[in-house]
Amino acid sequence: MTEPSIQSPTNFPLDEQMEATHKPSKETVMVKQSKRWLWLLLGLLLGSVASLFTLPYLPQVIVNQLHLPTRMVMQPIAPARPTIAKKQVVVTPIVNQQALKELQTSIDTLQHHFSDFPQLKDDMQTLSHDVRALHQTQTDVRTAQKTIETMQLHSRLSWIVHSSSHLPQIRLAWEEIVLLPS
Repeated sequence: MTEPSIQSPTNFPLDEQMEATHKPSKETVMVKQSKRWLWLLLGLLLGSVASLFTLPYLPQVIVNQLHLPTRMVMQPIAPARPTIAKKQVVVTPIVNQQALKELQTSIDTLQHHFSDFPQLKDDMQTLSHDVRALHQTQTDVRTAQKTIETMQLHSRLSWIVHSSSHLPQIRLAWEEIVLLPS
């Protein structure tokens, strides 16, 4: 290992050795890229297969929106007349009884919650009345504040106009007028 020279502080022999040993060859780069493509294709293939297997579990609303094919069970119906030899076929969708029970339970729960609506409506009317009262109070406060500010402004202006006022009093009156909110 050689020491870097003082004349050229940017030229380090050790850096050159590290660069030479760590540069991958074109063959290894190509192998890595081909492995990436292989993994990408494998991931796409597995993802599409997995999505096909999950189609039967999608809710019917999504299936209808996406216009996806659904699996139907065909059952033969006994003929209405014994003389007719044709068999009629009726297509009925598969119904999950557990899902129907859960749906009925949630409908019952919703109906129970709907019974709470009159109390909620009364509470909303009370809240609306309180908000109107608060708004009226706020309007009254603004009117009173404006009246007080007008009276203060008239008082300060009368000090300024008064002939017996001295310069410090006039200056103080102007400062108080500037500090009024409106």
